[in-house]
Amino acid sequence: MSSSPPRVPDDGCQRALLALANGELAVFRGTDGCTRADADRAFGVTGRADEHGLFGKQQTYRVTGLGWERYLQIAFAADGALDAIVIHNAEIPADAIAALGAPEARHRSGLGPDHEQWVYASRGLTLHVDVFDQRGAVLVAYRRMTAAEFLARPYAWKVTGDDEL
Repeated sequence: MSSSPPRVPDDGCQRALLALANGELAVFRGTDGCTRADADRAFGVTGRADEHGLFGKQQTYRVTGLGWERYLQIAFAADGALDAIVIHNAEIPADAIAALGAPEARHRSGLGPDHEQWVYASRGLTLHVDVFDQRGAVLVAYRRMTAAEFLARPYAWKVTGDDEL
């Protein structure tokens, strides 16, 4: 795996992926049309075999630069389309989340009672936010959809029987 900074993007998908990895949530508009090849070009080919993860075949990319390091787990559909990106320990600051405005939906998070799931499905983003400090702990990115479509996905991590907060 490469430990060099991400390459300069040469298309919309790569720009979107790098914006996401850099925490530039206000400019991120989903992974629509993005593929594994886009992830490999943006973050460098991992050289590892695909793993089986929570959402199907996935690859983990290590992205470093600007004093930070993040691990992105990216799940791919059978045709190579990018299905979901999960960034654990995302450490998204409260001001970056506030810049997104009110979420389209809020639900309890499967991470535990100290977290809520803030859904911005029309942007292709969901944040698991710590209710005490309003910081994002886990970020999930996907193609743009409705909140109801997102909540039907396996990566919604919704608590069974959960009603909207």
